[in-house]
Amino acid sequence: MKSTTDQLQRKKIIIEFQLFNLIDELGLSVKKDSERKFFIYALFYVQLMQQHCATTSIGCELEFATNYEKIKISYYIDYLNAYLNTPYSEDRERIICIVSTTFIDSINPESDTCNLNDFVTIFVFKKLFQKIFNINQNNKG
Repeated sequence: MKSTTDQLQRKKIIIEFQLFNLIDELGLSVKKDSERKFFIYALFYVQLMQQHCATTSIGCELEFATNYEKIKISYYIDYLNAYLNTPYSEDRERIICIVSTTFIDSINPESDTCNLNDFVTIFVFKKLFQKIFNINQNNKG
């Protein structure tokens, strides 16, 4: 049991590190760390679901979340699942735009997303999703 818990913890740390790299690469500042954690949670949950891992402990943690947290995490999970189940590159890029704009605005409502290059933002988020969800670049998206 402990090795499974250790594996899950490692997966979560890797996601946190990759998201930190994304934030750094885009030059973002985090004003609301809880919003960053919601996104990490959603990425982690979808990754586990994609890999058919048991998620009972994660479901229990979500039960203690506030309504806002549940809605926000569900929002990300729905869009991440849509991203993974969409075979068309154009649709995937639209989903990335929605998720990235929501995430960036959530972690720092004062940030001016107009200053970000849309192509760079899409590329950086696409790279993050490919790493987390093990998407073959030649195969999908």
